[in-house]
Amino acid sequence: MKDDSLLVYKLTILYLLDHSGQTLTKAMILDFMLNGGYVTYFPLVRSLSELREQGFIREEQTLNRTLIFLTDEGKNTLSFFSGRLTADVKKDVDEYLNGTLSTLKQGISTSASFFRDPAGYRAELKAKERGEELISISLTLPDEETAEYICAGWESSSADIYEYITSVLMK
Repeated sequence: MKDDSLLVYKLTILYLLDHSGQTLTKAMILDFMLNGGYVTYFPLVRSLSELREQGFIREEQTLNRTLIFLTDEGKNTLSFFSGRLTADVKKDVDEYLNGTLSTLKQGISTSASFFRDPAGYRAELKAKERGEELISISLTLPDEETAEYICAGWESSSADIYEYITSVLMK
């Protein structure tokens, strides 16, 4: 296999992670790269392994999936070599992300409610994916207005909060 091909595979992965705007799973990267016809399985696994060993990506195991994070070093490398990716590859990545991320958002359901308790108000926040609970948070809050505000923002912020909590706890 040519080193140039391996470089393009790696840059495509870095571009995919950089433009996703959220954490991607290893399965999502495999899906794009394999089903898009960019690479076969073994060179793809090699590319991911080398990116991890070089410190360009970081992997975290959570529940039944592997999350892939772009590191600062990976971002710097992508900015330096992004010209090696064709406009068609970039377009394919962007189209994939637009379709996949909107499908993912549809697959995630959130719930938020609050009630009065002896300590003030309690907000119960939950996010589920395909029926499986991803996160459940219970917050004690000082007043009803704050509880309403927290609950109102949960749906649009739940994915970011989940990502933040997992990344902090995995350090």
